[in-house]
Parts: sequence; C-alpha cells; structure tokens
Amino acid sequence: MHNGLLKKTAITFTVLLTVVVAVVALMSYWVINKQLRHQLVDTHLELLRQVDDKLELMLKSIDKSTIKLLRSKEAIHFFEAERQEGSYQEIAYRANSMLEDLVNSDDYISSIDMFSFVRQRFLSGAVTVNDTESYADKQWIYPFESYEGFSDWLPTRRVPIDEVRFGSYHNVVTLVRTYPLLHSPGSRRGAVAVNIKEDRLYALIDDLGPSSMNTFIVDREGHVILDRDKSRLGRDVSETPYIRRILQSGAPEGHFGHAVNEVASAVFFAEVAYADWYIVRVVPDMQLNQPVIAIRNGLFVLVPILLVIAALLTIVISRWSLRPVQGFLHSISRHVTAHHPQSGSAVPSYEFGYLERAVENMVSSSEQLHQQMNESKPILRWQLLTELLSNYRRSFTNVRAYMDMLGIKLYEHQLVAMAIEFDNKAEFDQPSDLRLYAYALCNVAEELINAENLGVAVELEDGACAVIMSFRDPVEAEQQLMRAVSVGDLIKNYVSDNFKRTISIGIGLPVDDIQDIHLSYGQAIEALSYKMIMGQDAIIAYDDLPPQGITAYHRLFAATDQITGALRTGDAASMKALIAKWFDAIAAQNVPPPIIRHLVVQALMKAANELDDLGVDREGLLARHNPYEMLDRYERLDELEGLIGRILLDALERIRAKRGRRERNAVIDQVLEYIHDNYMRSDLSLNLLADQFGLSVSYISKQFKEQQECNFIDYLMEYRMEKARHLLQSSDAKIREVSERLGYTNVNSFVRIFKKSTGMTPTEFREKQTTVRQDDIPS
Repeated sequence: MHNGLLKKTAITFTVLLTVVVAVVALMSYWVINKQLRHQLVDTHLELLRQVDDKLELMLKSIDKSTIKLLRSKEAIHFFEAERQEGSYQEIAYRANSMLEDLVNSDDYISSIDMFSFVRQRFLSGAVTVNDTESYADKQWIYPFESYEGFSDWLPTRRVPIDEVRFGSYHNVVTLVRTYPLLHSPGSRRGAVAVNIKEDRLYALIDDLGPSSMNTFIVDREGHVILDRDKSRLGRDVSETPYIRRILQSGAPEGHFGHAVNEVASAVFFAEVAYADWYIVRVVPDMQLNQPVIAIRNGLFVLVPILLVIAALLTIVISRWSLRPVQGFLHSISRHVTAHHPQSGSAVPSYEFGYLERAVENMVSSSEQLHQQMNESKPILRWQLLTELLSNYRRSFTNVRAYMDMLGIKLYEHQLVAMAIEFDNKAEFDQPSDLRLYAYALCNVAEELINAENLGVAVELEDGACAVIMSFRDPVEAEQQLMRAVSVGDLIKNYVSDNFKRTISIGIGLPVDDIQDIHLSYGQAIEALSYKMIMGQDAIIAYDDLPPQGITAYHRLFAATDQITGALRTGDAASMKALIAKWFDAIAAQNVPPPIIRHLVVQALMKAANELDDLGVDREGLLARHNPYEMLDRYERLDELEGLIGRILLDALERIRAKRGRRERNAVIDQVLEYIHDNYMRSDLSLNLLADQFGLSVSYISKQFKEQQECNFIDYLMEYRMEKARHLLQSSDAKIREVSERLGYTNVNSFVRIFKKSTGMTPTEFREKQTTVRQDDIPS
C-alpha cells in the first residue's frame, strides 16, 4: 500500500474525528449549560418558596395569637370599660399581665401596644397613658384610625426598647389589628399593635447563601422590610428599576436579569401573600454561573486531550484498516443477500472480524424487531386515531404515510365521523364486559363499512366507539349523510340481532380533509347527546339538531318555564292556557319551522327534567314522541299544539299519581318533630338523626325527600332562617347570640346563609323591620 494513500486516509480520519469531537463537545456544553441554568433558577425559586413557607407559618402564628388576644375578656374590658379610674386600673393591670405573658411566650414578639380610640388610653407593658402625647411610639395610631381595612403590616420602623426610659431603640415589624375584629364603618373602638423583632425575622432568610447573594424583603409600596443592611430598613426603594419591575409585574414569583449596582445579576422574587410582601434575592451572574464556568473549563481541557488521542488512534488504525476492506465488503454482501448467516460460518480472522459479527447480529435480529413493530401497531393505531379525532395532532405532513404503515385505509376526501355507544350501560355487570362489547362493536362496524366503502373504528373510554367513514365516489353532502345513516342502521340492526343490545349513533357532517375530521366527530358527539330527547336505539344526524342563532325568540323560550311551572304545581287549566298562549305567540311571530322544532325540544326537555326532579318515572313518555318528526307528521300548528298538550297532560297525570300514592311516613313525622325541638343544636345532621332513630342515613334521606320534596339540609336551613327572622323582629339579641341560638357556631356562616335566603344581612333585615314598625305607628 502506498504511503500517500495511508497519509491521506490518516488526515481524513483525523479531520473527521476532530469535527465529531468538537461538535459533540459543543452540543454537550450547550445542553448541559441549558439544563444547569434551569436547575439553578428552579433551586433559587424553591429556596424562596421555602422561606415564604417559614415566614407565612410564623406570621400566621402571631396573627392567630393577636386575634386570640382581642377576643380575650381582658382586652374587651380594656376597650369597653367605662371611665372609672379605680376599676380601670384593675382592668389595665390584668390586660398588662396578659400582654407580658404573650410577649414572654413568643420569642419573635418584642412588645404589644393597645390603644382605645374612644377612651384615648394607651397600654404598653407596665405603662398606661391617658395623654397620647406622652408616649413615643404613636406613629401607627392615628393613620390606622381611618384605615379602611381590619389589619395592616407596617413597614419596618425604630421604636424604643422601653416606653419609660427612651434612648435605646430597635427595629420592629408591626402588625396592627382593629377592635372589634369585624365592624361597620365608624364603629372602630381601638387597635392593637404587635411589634415583631426584625432581627428574628431576618434570621429566617439569612441562611440562603454566601454574602455575595443579597436576600431582602419589600412590601407592596416598595418599603424595605428586612435586609442585611440595616440602614436600608423602612426606606422606599420603589423607584429602583428592578424593584419597580417586580411591583408592577403582579406575578406571584419569577426571575429576570438586571444590572444591580452596575453588576450583572439575576433577580429572583416570590410573593409572601399573607403579608403582601415580596422576597427578593439578587445573585451576581458570576456567582450564578460558577457551575457553568467549571463545566466549560473542564471541556476546554478535555477536548484537546480527546483530539490528541483521536489523532494517535487514527494513525495507528489507518495502518491496518485498508487491508480487510475487501473482505468486509464481501461479508456485508453475503449477509444482505442471505439475510441470515450460515450456522456453521467461521469468525473472520482479520482485524474487522468483530465488526462483521456485529452486523451479523443486527441482521439476525431483524425478524424480532419486525415482530415487535407488529405488536405495537394496535397501540400506535389507537393513538393516531384519537389524535385525529380530538385535534391533538399538530402536524399532518406525514399522516397519510403513518396511516398506510398502520393499515388504516381511507379515501382522501368524502369523510364522515360517527360516535356510537351502548344504551343502558348500568346493565353491564362489570366494566370489563362493556369494554369487550365495545371491542366487538368496533370490529363489526369496520367489517360492515368496508363492505362497500373504507372506514376505521376505534374503542374509546367508557365503552364508546368512534368511526371514520370515507366514500369512493364524490357525491353531495346530503347523500353522504344518507349513506352514513344507512351504514349506521346496518350496525344498529346487527348489534340488536346478535348482541341482544341496543346502541345509539351520532353522525357529524361530511368533511373533505382528514385534518378536519375532528369537526365532524365533535358534531357526532353533540348529536349523540340528543338521545335523551329522541330516545335510545336511535340514529341522530347533526343536520337534525336545532339551528343556532335563535336569540331573537328568547321570550318564547322563556315561556317554557311558565309551562313547566304549571306542570310542577299540577294546575292543568293554567298549563292548557299557557300552551295556547304560547302557540298563539308562535303563530303571531311567524316563527320558522326549525325554530318551532327547537322550542318543542326545549319544552319537552324541561318537562323531562321536572319529572326527574320530582322522582316521577318518565319511561315511555318521550320515547314515543320524536320532536323532529312532529312537523313531518302534522302540517298545521293547531295539530302540533294538541299533541304537545296531550304529552304534557300525560306528564301532569303522572305527577298527580305519584303524589296521590305518597303516604305520610310516621318516622319522618317524628324526625320533623325532633328537628323542630332541636334545631338549635350545632351537631344536628343526618348522622345524628340516624343514631337517634336507629335507621340508616340513606333511608332517612330518601324518605325525608320523598315526603317533604326537599332534602334535609335545605329544610333545616329554611326552618332556621324562619326562626332567625322571628328572633330579629321580636328581640334585641345580638347577631352572634341569634346565630348561637340557631345552632351556628360560626357567625359568618349564619350571615352568609341569611343573606342568601332573604337578600339582606341580619342587621339590614332588623333595621328594615324597625323602620316598618315605626312607619306603622300613628303620629
């Protein structure tokens, strides 16, 4: 072999390996750098979330203690006491003892101040001051007197350590809460300020990294709450560019790059929702990118080493790589033509023998790979079809090639989708039985469709099947639907004869491209939902559904509520009059037939729902009457009016018969008597009634609803509201007392339920009743 050829080969391999190593190194650096930066960002944000959790836990604990303080009798006496100096000193002493106990029990609390706006009295530790000018920490008092909320977190401020001996100050974060906790405007009587040690709060965020990473907290107005630099506490930094960006973002958390103090940095932030603060973490890019820089430097060292090793290996390998080329090519040709190596073939003795053996193994395993591909086809087929039907697939470039590979044969145009499901699914003993029936149904559908056209069926969840049909000959859309209906009828008859089951089929409108088949399938699903009106064992085409754009006849649709109302009350005369008035309005407005069909559907749907709500069996009521066939059967509007009247009268008679068969249940009468005697119990429930009467919860619930035509919860709530109205009218009891007399442990729940029942809060109701009584008094 000539040295020139060897040199060229060595140079070629060296350049190729150099390019490969360089490309692999660059791609590795790019991928690792991207992943590492994401991990670093996620790590910093997760650290902020952990700090948020710790802060929120601590702040909630202090707020809970503050609420408990305001509910204590000592605080209530302090804010509500009359101006009697002797008794007041005793009240102040007790309140002061309570404050000292709370401060001593919580290491985060520095001090607690209470101030009465009405009495102009201030209590802080052992100091009780009558003159608001006599104590130093009064910054929070008067601004909070007109504050609209019930609590507020003040920016970090400096307060005296001792209210008696000034001169020594420390930083605190203050929580201010009103007394009472909830009150109407103008009735605020006082407030409490809990001063929290700033240094203890900062300790929660001071362990998040080296000193080059600065972590601090600002409030919604941009005031610094916590910071390593104590000179910045309480300072307004809202105009700082990166702080302004955080405040204006409105996001609960995030990060961005920004030059902080002329140093390129990454800014991370997370919201402390409980106090309306933001935790801000500033990390210099140099610090953030240290792991990335280390990887880059490592690659700079590793790549030259790999290049030198590759060059040396290329020179060595090139010396013997050309000699066995001819034998290698001969071996490859032999395996390509024979597909399988001979069982007794010897291992080549030259240097490329191991490569030949690898190729032999790859060729010998081709059958196994082919078998695995065939086993995966059903799953891939299901995935492709579900993506097409749900419009989840984003690329249709090679969809036809995938369909051919998976054995899905469809014509390119003239496509229609069907949705099929078994009726009365509850009759199947096991969900697996329903899935087996659905699998068999898909096979039957494909066989019947492919007899004259091309189609495919796929099993979906809950025993439903989706079918795609395609037609060879181009025909009008109406004729395509007729063909689809004919095929659907064949499938339905086959299932009825051989499975002894019934199915319902929805058919969408034809489309011309496979990427639009999801539109037809959506229409098929919508059409299938109308089997509730048209009855089971039906074929429903989307073309038969009610038209859209019928808002102009909203009064006619609203009139159906009056008709069903008369049906509910059992007033036959009123219902007949309303039906006659309804059809007169339809005739007067010249309503198009499609709109009439939809009006009839809505009236029947509401009637059916009313029967369901009253527990009346509606079997056979609507199944015999397909509303979309009525106009074809009756040519005059008065004939259609008579038919609708007969249907609704049939429903009314069923309601009357149901109510006539109802007998009063002695147990439920006892339950009602027990409710009337014990409605004020907070634990009154179906479980309590079941224990009291020795019956099951489900039995009492069913019998109660059967007799009273409402459930237990609604009845108890309405009975309590009736008692509440009586108490509010006949007594001067406070709202909380009324709530407790009725069995509500939470006054807010009582107020919310009362307002939902009457449209007014208890206070508004009482004021209105008082006004009515005053108006009735003769002057």
